[in-house]
This record gives sequence, structure tokens and C-alpha cells, in this order.
Amino acid sequence: MRFHVLADSRWQAPTQEGRGLHGGWSWSYRTDVCLDGPTSRVAVSQTAPKENHAAVLTLDEALSTTWRDHLELSGGAWLEPWLRQLWAAHTSSPEDLQDSRRAVLDAFERRHGRPPTTYEWEVA
Repeated sequence: MRFHVLADSRWQAPTQEGRGLHGGWSWSYRTDVCLDGPTSRVAVSQTAPKENHAAVLTLDEALSTTWRDHLELSGGAWLEPWLRQLWAAHTSSPEDLQDSRRAVLDAFERRHGRPPTTYEWEVA
């Protein structure tokens, strides 16, 4: 699966939560999206020296209130409407799904002036 790195707290000013409130370490938060295959997946991670935590979520899970704070901490609040559009496109035509996938990447490029970094990760 090819994941696109779409939000990373290190790209912005540190938040109070990321500034050492967790054992004196500086935490970073990231949100990556896989646009391949029949369903999109969202990888979330939280990293500090000596500790890493990650999860791979469905779009439903990523859009739930459980993960809203992580989306905001990673600087990915702008992704929410795009993820909702992507979720809706999964139940419509293949053309709508392809258009929604392209729209997320185009929005990233407009926001950051470059295409997102990608990586391969085989997730069950």
C-alpha cells in the first residue's frame, strides 16, 4: 500500500501538547493516507525519542471523534472535509472515487507547494 504523508506537526509551530508535557519529550504527530485499493486507509502516528505509537484506521475510524484530536495535533484538520468526500466517493462511481483521490493530493500541493512524500507499507 502506498501512503501519502499529508500532515505532520513538525511542519508547523509546536502545540502545547507537543512541547514536552509527556515526560519532558517533544512529541510529533502525523497523519498519512493510503489512496490505493478498494478502500482508503489512514495511518496515524505519535512519536517521541524512545517511543513510537501508530495505528492504521478505516476512513470511518479516522473521522470519528476518537481521532479528531490527533488529526488536529498533526496539522491535519484541513483534511477532514477531503476525507469525508473520499468516504462518500467509495459508495459512488469509480470515477468519483478517482476524482476524490486526486482532489486530496491537489489540495495538499496547493497548501504546501509540493507533492506529498510517499512510502510503501504492507498492511493487512
